[in-house]
Amino acid sequence: AFLSATGGLRGRITNAGANVFGAHVVALDAEGNAAVSTLTELDGTYQISGLLPGSYALYAEPLDGPVTESSIGGQYDSRVNVNFTTTFLGGALNPAQRQSVQISAGSTLQEINIAVSPAPAAALNLTSPGLGQRVGLGTSVAFNSRGDGIVDGVTFQIPGPAISLAAPVFSGGNTARLTATVDAAASIGVRPIFAQRADATSALTGGLIITGQPPTLSSIQPATGMNSGGTRVTVTGANFNSGTGVSLAGVPLTDVTVLDSTT
Repeated sequence: AFLSATGGLRGRITNAGANVFGAHVVALDAEGNAAVSTLTELDGTYQISGLLPGSYALYAEPLDGPVTESSIGGQYDSRVNVNFTTTFLGGALNPAQRQSVQISAGSTLQEINIAVSPAPAAALNLTSPGLGQRVGLGTSVAFNSRGDGIVDGVTFQIPGPAISLAAPVFSGGNTARLTATVDAAASIGVRPIFAQRADATSALTGGLIITGQPPTLSSIQPATGMNSGGTRVTVTGANFNSGTGVSLAGVPLTDVTVLDSTT
């Protein structure tokens, strides 16, 4: 049932005609979220499954940090190829010029190949924030982004609607201060951060994590109950969603019904 409701794609990653082993291939959905990713095999081939029907962009990036081949082990050893720059389907380096493919349920697109561009003479490698910077819907966050070649003249992009980046502030030491503003209508998910020059692009996949607003509490009625349990209570606050869990002194409450966002 899962396979019949989802689709996928497969292809090969090459660099100047040679197969690229260990390339990180990422599928971005129409909202700019990193939906699924995988690594290429020794022959440069990859396969991505489990994509919901829709439009997806695709890029290949080297394992040049914060995740490297040493983080993975097994067959992903010193033969992993990192001598290329992040490249989108169709050969684009600019994320704004990325191409998309249409995924249909129950089918796998074939020969979705990417010929990556070679590594630039001067390194460009975005590696921080390594664990992803979290930001809630309808808020802004300022954070430092670091890596090789992060100097004045490099531009930054975060894909998808309802999110904007202020002009970066470079402070030396291969560091830029970024401020991201996320509209309340943005989709929750994991967005990549791209650093770009004319000759190279670096992707920090999962660099920005868009979260929902955390729930807040204002009251609980009644304020007392029997220690044997069984008291029905009403909790009020804000930002309640379907599936919200509630606990009292660390004990999960049962039979929880979310009436609306405040009750």
